[in-house]
Amino acid sequence: MPVPGSGTPGKEQPGNAGSTAPSSPAGSGSGQPQKRDKGSYQAFHRLSRLPAFKVRKEPVYPPSERMTGNEARVMAEIYLDERGAVDDVVIKKSGGRLFDKAVLEAVRQSSFHPGYMGDKAMPTVIQMPFTFKLR
Repeated sequence: MPVPGSGTPGKEQPGNAGSTAPSSPAGSGSGQPQKRDKGSYQAFHRLSRLPAFKVRKEPVYPPSERMTGNEARVMAEIYLDERGAVDDVVIKKSGGRLFDKAVLEAVRQSSFHPGYMGDKAMPTVIQMPFTFKLR
């Protein structure tokens, strides 16, 4: 199933906000994660098959924000490698420190099927909104 809420990625180079070192399972490849230029990730509109969640972890509403009645919308830019592993997460639109932290933790705990161009899995960048709304 396609990743819901994928927006059009911007052309600007992402900053280090919310960045993590690229993830790589222990013992895979050369043992060192390969640092990839952000420009080598394919935008979702170029793919023939979109990335999809294997396991989707929802962000936890920060208790202090819930108690004070705060709501937010956070836009995350997610960089996936050709296996669908999360290489990096960048907050493109902040909802505030606690909301951003909840999104970063949830995305890092999620897993994805990779995006494909034809029959080849590709490193992909997607944007995904997260909304924190009290009912």
